[in-house]
Amino acid sequence: MRKHTVNKYTEKELESALACEQFLRLTKKNGMSLNTAARSVGKSPSHFSGQSSMLARYQRGGIDALRSRRRLKNLKLKVIEIAFCCYAVTGFARARKFYEGVLGLKPTKVNDFPPDSHWAEYDIGPGTLSIGSAPGWKPSPDGCSVALEVEDFDAAIAHLRANGVKFRMEPFPTPVCRMAMIFDPDGNTICIHKRNAK
Repeated sequence: MRKHTVNKYTEKELESALACEQFLRLTKKNGMSLNTAARSVGKSPSHFSGQSSMLARYQRGGIDALRSRRRLKNLKLKVIEIAFCCYAVTGFARARKFYEGVLGLKPTKVNDFPPDSHWAEYDIGPGTLSIGSAPGWKPSPDGCSVALEVEDFDAAIAHLRANGVKFRMEPFPTPVCRMAMIFDPDGNTICIHKRNAK
């Protein structure tokens, strides 16, 4: 069989090959779920499943020439959504009790990576909030923080107070919303948020 050359492939095929590389790295090396990994590279899960998928072709070597870094690196970065955000935690069981018991989030993926790393994902609307623990990965009150949109702001604040949650910033209004800042058990900052009615 004649060997393929990189120049035969279109930019669309090159972009698909790059997506395959990213998808494999996220699922095999990072342990990410198939659906979350697909979303994070801007593709639907169907792109990576089945014998006729781009991933299957890629793994069979039919487009192996597309691995050329010389061409792949020329593709433009096209961010289409935030795939997930993650808080570093130290006591994983304690953190899960807070995020699931107090905040009421439902885990969609939980992984343990020996010897001492852990990961959990919570799908919220089109986005995913994660918590993770690993050696050298430290929580911080001053890093990026997630704003959780709630149905009833006053009820949410009352619930948090009843559960002894520590507030970093008491509830306050802005021209477009109401919000408050709380701490999780590791001291990470979480925003409780409610958009104003239009």
